[in-house]
Amino acid sequence: MENFELLKIFMHKWKYGGRKYNKFCISIHYKTQFHNYFLSQLDHHVSELNKQINSIEKDDIMAMDNHFKIIAYFEALLSNAYSIMEDIAKITFAFFPKFNLPQRFHDQLDWLLKEKNIKVDPEYTEYLRNMTWYYELREMRTECIHF
Repeated sequence: MENFELLKIFMHKWKYGGRKYNKFCISIHYKTQFHNYFLSQLDHHVSELNKQINSIEKDDIMAMDNHFKIIAYFEALLSNAYSIMEDIAKITFAFFPKFNLPQRFHDQLDWLLKEKNIKVDPEYTEYLRNMTWYYELREMRTECIHF
């Protein structure tokens, strides 16, 4: 059985679950599929971009259209990854109500890094504490989306 199916069964039986948290689980499932599709196409897009870059003249305005497409592709990829992490944070918040965790992923991560003696869940906490790549992903997404 796929992990998503196990999570869905658990969420139906969980007393804090219900429709709101089932929505986040379903969202993660579809966003993960979408993200995997993006990743499967990444090599193709980078290869095409390299071919175009190598074949254009420096003053070729028409080539800009392809650059905009690749920028849009990466914005969507980064936003989707960020969105998955936000859904995970909402579910984690609900799983561990006694800790009163922040509901935003980066706030949860910062909180767990600051509160060294608190173990929400040993495996999850350890995973988050070794998750240095998230800050880079968040920074790249912020740059693409907001500037």
